[in-house]
Amino acid sequence: MKPLVHGRWLLPALLLLTLSLVVGHRFMPLRQLVLLPTAEDVRFIYDDTDAGGGNRVEWVDYDNNHFRCTRGSDKPSLYCGLNLSLSEDEVHGVDLSGFEQLRIDLELDTTAPLIALFMRNFNSAYSTAGSSESAQYINFHLEPDDYAPSVVVRFDEFRLADWWLNGRNLPRQYRAPEFSNIILVGISLSGELPAGPHEAAVKRLVVEGPWVSAEALYLGIISAWLTGAVAFLLLQLTHHYRSASAARQQYSELYQRHRALHSEAQTLSELSRRDGLTGLLNRYGLMQAVDALDMSAEAPVSLLLLDVDHFKRINDRRGHLEGDNVLVNVAQLIASATRATDILARWGGEEFLILLPGISGDSALKRGESIRQSIFEAACFREKSLAVTVSVGVTEIRPSESLESALARADQCLYRAKGLGRNCCVLEREIS
Repeated sequence: MKPLVHGRWLLPALLLLTLSLVVGHRFMPLRQLVLLPTAEDVRFIYDDTDAGGGNRVEWVDYDNNHFRCTRGSDKPSLYCGLNLSLSEDEVHGVDLSGFEQLRIDLELDTTAPLIALFMRNFNSAYSTAGSSESAQYINFHLEPDDYAPSVVVRFDEFRLADWWLNGRNLPRQYRAPEFSNIILVGISLSGELPAGPHEAAVKRLVVEGPWVSAEALYLGIISAWLTGAVAFLLLQLTHHYRSASAARQQYSELYQRHRALHSEAQTLSELSRRDGLTGLLNRYGLMQAVDALDMSAEAPVSLLLLDVDHFKRINDRRGHLEGDNVLVNVAQLIASATRATDILARWGGEEFLILLPGISGDSALKRGESIRQSIFEAACFREKSLAVTVSVGVTEIRPSESLESALARADQCLYRAKGLGRNCCVLEREIS
């Protein structure tokens, strides 16, 4: 029995160690690579003179990376900025793939409508030595609302420039930003610069990322647990082979484990019915709820189909994390306006579906309008200067009609609402 007795403290200790590693990883200081300033940095300024532009660039303070772009009024404004070279031959650069974000400390005295941050990645699969333009052009645009003394841009916010992609016919694996061989990092005052001087000073340029990626940490933990589990089972099998009482104890442990797995299976069954982001029913959960609903009863049942307007624009301008927050907030606002008997689900993407038992089409239209208004006026969006609206298609399900048929009619109403300018509700009767 001694192996079992001594093992009682081991599992809690390992669990505590695992929890410490997982939680501690989140609070571990980020690994940093300083790109600027360094003793070996090679930087230069440039303007659009050769391209026929009206910008002229000059150093104000070279040591402090302070430059001035002066826009003349007689020619167009194309670009003007500062580049930092990370390669001696424009072929062999710096591998930044282990980092997650770029931090830039700026001092700005400009009314530029856009500031472009960009990198160049050389890959012999699509780049040619001696041709810097063949290196992948990865960029992110800061808008005036983003200007700050210190700006952090995650690597997943960078995008390939359309002009670089056009006409290259690259395989799919090369049509996404790469950071494995960065040969150049730059900043450009972009857009239509107003006439006059515009100044910028790049105080510090740093890339940051975890010392150990979450994937590697979790894989290591899982491997350690699997190795430990195998070793533990071998010890247990040896021990139970020698002792009948230990075999009974093993049977008891297996029974308890079976109960735990059964409980976990029930939990997973519930999770399979829920959308992982919003917590609402997913399509599978909705279909289960509909199967339990008596659609042939005399009481009416109405259907609302809601779609977040211009959701792609929110993702493009604010990032996918903010887009996810919008979906969560919209789901919460809808849920707060529904009854316990209503069936609410995330239908897909930015679409939500509500079944209203006992509610006629006219009443459902009022309910949809109330939900639409609450989202339009929601403080959680106004605080972030987000204009979030929904369009709503409303229909009353006909006796013995399938959900697919009713949904098709609701989708037509939603399409009509989009055509009317969005941020409105349309009942099927109104388009008949």
